[in-house]
Amino acid sequence: MAAPRKKTPLLHALPPALPALGSLALLAALPAQAQAPLDPGEAPDAIPTVTVEGQREAPLIGHDPEGEGLRDYRVTHTSTGAKMDVDDKEVPQAIVTLPQRLLEEQQATTINDAFRNVAGAQATQSALQGAQWPILRGFETRNFYKDGMRDDAFDRSPWLGNVERIEVLKGPASVLYGDGNPGGAINVVSKKPLQETTVTGSLWGGTGAEVGGSGDLSARLTDDGRALMRLIADADRKDAFVDHFDTYSRHLSGQFQAQPGDRTTVTVASEYRMRHQNGNDFGLPAYALGSGLSRSTSYDADWSERRDIGLNLSSRVTHALDDTWKISSGLLLNQYSFSQELTSTSYTSADMAANRVRRTPNKTDSLTREVLSDTNLEGRFKVMGLSNQVLGGVEYAYGVVERDVYGGTVTTTSLFTPDTSFAKPSWTHTWDQTFTTQRVGTYAQDLIEVLPGLKLMGGLRYDAVRRESDDEVQPTSTARNATTIDHAFSKRLGLSYEAWPGVTFYGGWSRSFVPPGTSVSVGTLPQADPEMGEQLESGIKLDIGEAFTATAAFYHLTRENVRTTNSVTGITSITGEQRSRGVELDATWKITPEWNMLIAYAYTDAVVTKDDTYETWSRLPNVPTHSGRLWSMYTFSEGPAAGISLGGGLTYVGERAANLKRNVQYSMPGYTTVDLAAAYQPTERVRLSLNANNILDKRYYIGSGTWQTTDTPMINVGEPMSVIGRVQITF
Repeated sequence: MAAPRKKTPLLHALPPALPALGSLALLAALPAQAQAPLDPGEAPDAIPTVTVEGQREAPLIGHDPEGEGLRDYRVTHTSTGAKMDVDDKEVPQAIVTLPQRLLEEQQATTINDAFRNVAGAQATQSALQGAQWPILRGFETRNFYKDGMRDDAFDRSPWLGNVERIEVLKGPASVLYGDGNPGGAINVVSKKPLQETTVTGSLWGGTGAEVGGSGDLSARLTDDGRALMRLIADADRKDAFVDHFDTYSRHLSGQFQAQPGDRTTVTVASEYRMRHQNGNDFGLPAYALGSGLSRSTSYDADWSERRDIGLNLSSRVTHALDDTWKISSGLLLNQYSFSQELTSTSYTSADMAANRVRRTPNKTDSLTREVLSDTNLEGRFKVMGLSNQVLGGVEYAYGVVERDVYGGTVTTTSLFTPDTSFAKPSWTHTWDQTFTTQRVGTYAQDLIEVLPGLKLMGGLRYDAVRRESDDEVQPTSTARNATTIDHAFSKRLGLSYEAWPGVTFYGGWSRSFVPPGTSVSVGTLPQADPEMGEQLESGIKLDIGEAFTATAAFYHLTRENVRTTNSVTGITSITGEQRSRGVELDATWKITPEWNMLIAYAYTDAVVTKDDTYETWSRLPNVPTHSGRLWSMYTFSEGPAAGISLGGGLTYVGERAANLKRNVQYSMPGYTTVDLAAAYQPTERVRLSLNANNILDKRYYIGSGTWQTTDTPMINVGEPMSVIGRVQITF
């Protein structure tokens, strides 16, 4: 396939002032003279050391071998909910963490795999598509972050081979991260270098002729442990259950951490991701789900293929100015390209009557370049006897997408006996676009201890987002040639009260915003106000005996300024509104030191409350009223079975709507799947594991993906029973 025509170097595409901004951010984080307290009569509180299991100090750099989420599922301290050193119980929103132990036990390789364990999270597309944007609290969420930095350049599923854990902040997160969907924010945390030099190799194989291998090298570069590095690489190929579809992927990541001084840490990391697929999976027509179609049916052309390549480079410098103040500065460079030649599948009412499916050829060459910086200052002090922990920061992002799109003649094929051998069309250039986005945001946050155990958290952020679209193929199109600037204030206010040790009640209010359109489109009515999200949430957070942790949340979340078109006048306005409310429970339980359990349940009521296009009070697509997950694993610690782990899980997803209701609304039946897992670890250095998913071979449907707004949705089919085995050896 042809590569993208435009190959502007990343640094040449940046605003002239940006390199200077990046330099200033890094210089600001270099060691500085400690500042004296403002009030010499009352010394401020010191920033608390991150601790787990009592008062043990965690290492400043590198992997913490005693860290949370390694021996059980319990995680009580993350950075995603507040961007500063506070316990999750002090954040007035629900936070869920998928720890390393859980991901490894389940051999999770995709976001769809991982998010089965989060209450209220639902997949919308097959993992074969690559792009996986889960629904959180009723709304699709594309707010992905890598180690706290926005990562929306690579629209495939994150690589989980170098992931330590996944942190999920539920509900609006704009007060910390800027524009984003109201359902929540997803932070993927990278594995850090180990404290000692080790080499780990893994081989795996499974259903669909899947075969792969990985290598993991950690090195202690200095005797005192002040410089560490880690390299992780893997490769995998698989024949999918869908006809004429196979994938091949390669990944490589490296991370270097150093502690040049007692108060300073430096992290530099890079990651390469490549995924090649032959074929495509747009699913099956909703009207034919009960017609006996095989779940392996594909309507895509034999010549279809797609290749995605992502590369990033990041750095972060953190410096403690004294015992009460510290500054942190991060920089991220992203480059992502994809080239594809494939057919998208759809149908009309005429196609339904004739049992036909419509295929639209598409060829796309795309190149995305992005740079982001985030610098913040955190400190602690007292005012009128009240302890304050504050955070203030500045964030800047600049991105360019260059995309060429070509089309071909639309054809149809039989619903039941598709012909996939048709010739590649003559391509017509339909789109030659450059899309530029600039973001500037400033934020502030304060956590105040009002009374012992009672804490008030407030946050405020101001963002300006400038987007510019330019299309050389259609230079007169106002939709493809436009400049917009969106401004918004995002807020959060909430209370937490630890009534008894390990029992915390909380309540909060938060808002979010997102400009209309996509990463390559300013959308409909771009000059009108952006979409706004608003949430009220209350609940209880438990951490009992360092064994049982749980968050039970009640929430009411609205999405306003949704673009809607009147079916009679054809006029588009921003009067659309949608609402989601529900109850969620996320819990982990260390029943014994050898036995761990995860429980997740959600009741979600998500509907259209106001719209000129879709029926009021109709359900939002891909959102079940009831859903849940149970997972448990037991490890024998003594006797002849010592080292053996046995477990499994149940996933329940209720009936869902497949599309927004305009004339007709299709539904997808509910389902329950069963998974099993086994592992054997005869020594600390050898581990054998075997996982079988959907062991009852249940036919189920994942979601309707990008077809949610049509009367003719396509539905992605879930994977049949699959098995994967792994051998891991550490030297």
